[in-house]
Amino acid sequence: MISGNTIENIGDEGIFATGNVDGLQILNNVITNTGLNTGASGNGIELLGTSGYAFIDGNIITNAGHYGIWIKNPNSNSSFDVTNNTVNGADMGGIRVDGNALNVSANTVTDFETIGIHVLNSDGVNIFANNVYGSEGLGIQLEDSNDA
Repeated sequence: MISGNTIENIGDEGIFATGNVDGLQILNNVITNTGLNTGASGNGIELLGTSGYAFIDGNIITNAGHYGIWIKNPNSNSSFDVTNNTVNGADMGGIRVDGNALNVSANTVTDFETIGIHVLNSDGVNIFANNVYGSEGLGIQLEDSNDA
């Protein structure tokens, strides 16, 4: 479990996980100003190529250099719940889940460049009770997902 941390002024990602993360909980962290190094992506929270179940809940992310939360290239045997997070200010988008999302709910996403919440390749996903506003682009985009 990664919980209750304050992470500020970071050159790259605030929290990063890869590989088998089954049972991982990322809870109630405060992450501010990520991606300060030139060329770094600087996501607030990034899970890269993970397998297993992860629960991301109650985090507050401000001024992310790329995405507030990005679950990138997950393995087919993974699943994710992304709930009750606040993302305020992200250079690309608030929350992006590239596959196997179960629930993306009760998040607040504000002041982002492209897409507030972007979910793709997630059959049967539930996207509900989110607050998305203050964008130059799309609020919520669902892509290549069935039975949503």
